[in-house]
Amino acid sequence: VEFPPGALILLPSATIAHSNIPAQAGDERVSFTQFTSGGIFRYVDNGFRTQEKLEEEDPEEYARMMELKASRWDKGLNLFSTIDEL
Repeated sequence: VEFPPGALILLPSATIAHSNIPAQAGDERVSFTQFTSGGIFRYVDNGFRTQEKLEEEDPEEYARMMELKASRWDKGLNLFSTIDEL
């Protein structure tokens, strides 16, 4: 996929294999990369507790969160546009 200059591209790198090709002689490429660990999101979702602490302090909420995990992958993928939608 070729992106135009100045484009902002969000790649969920755990789900999409990607790489860069070398720039042509005389060209330069600039990129800005950000990363956030999934553990930070889980910590916030768990009420600022680790999964272990959540399980210990609130077993019912822990069970509810574990049930949500089964559908989280599909829900996340459905947030992306398809070719037909563009």
